Amino acid sequence: MNIALSGSTGFIGNNLKDSLKDNSNINLIEINRRPSEISNNNFSYEDFFSEKFNINIDIFIHLGGPNYDYANDDSIEIGIVGLTEKILLKLNSYNCKNFIYFSSCKIYGESSINEYIYNEKYSPKPISEYAHAKLKAEKVISSLSIKNEYNYLIYRLPFVFGPGMKSNLGSIMKVLDKSLPIMVPRSKTPLKKSFLSINNIIKVIKLNIRDHATINNQIFNLTDTSPISLNEFISIYKLKTNSKSLIISIPAFLFRFFLLIPFLNKFLIKVFGSFHVDNHKIIEMLDIDFKSTIDSIENLVKSNYKNE
Repeated sequence: MNIALSGSTGFIGNNLKDSLKDNSNINLIEINRRPSEISNNNFSYEDFFSEKFNINIDIFIHLGGPNYDYANDDSIEIGIVGLTEKILLKLNSYNCKNFIYFSSCKIYGESSINEYIYNEKYSPKPISEYAHAKLKAEKVISSLSIKNEYNYLIYRLPFVFGPGMKSNLGSIMKVLDKSLPIMVPRSKTPLKKSFLSINNIIKVIKLNIRDHATINNQIFNLTDTSPISLNEFISIYKLKTNSKSLIISIPAFLFRFFLLIPFLNKFLIKVFGSFHVDNHKIIEMLDIDFKSTIDSIENLVKSNYKNE
């Protein structure tokens, strides 16, 4: 089975690639801006568009594109919407009838101090350029599917964590790994957010590969079960790693004061704010069981220790 994967050099793509390569029934074709290595299965987008390789593709998994919120040019629009459309228009040249796209839960908005719960019926309210482009790409995928006769899945992802991540959460985990002190806001009811373990992504993609009928023109929120607050995430990670970090709780009144400072407000809400995404639709329609974030943290710690 020939599986094409764009963006295989990124955090999610690299983890997914390593997992799929373990399957002897899969011939993985990597497509990136610049091939990560010289081999028969590594190509550039230009190679793909010019039909440099002659092969039928069973499933195209599209992860490639910019991963930042704003730009001073049109790189986000071109890299997300433009690239996606160009790939879709070439699928027929490779007899590809199945397309999986990784979108973002940011199309619903951003983290906040309000406890909203977003499901797939929630009206999108994108804020960043990145979120607007992701939503636009979703519409392109849906509209072209009828004319070009391919099936698609769109997965909307919240914050993804796993080995090799580079993010605010990754930085926090490094602080805990070094047993350095860390500050968190104190609250009787911490704001919860949805996380997504890389292992749950791998699990659902393997299901799609085994059963192409699951690629059925749907949009799904893809998240771990049971959202937790960042405070809980930090406490659990500290416990599982035997970190000696001192967790300093900032009084609620002081945290509210920090929120009044413009350059701190955006950062603090992004990191500690609520972003609860509902995943009942995918669980019910695909009959799949995802691990909780707590279980996934434990697996991540075990994996890190194993690789040391």
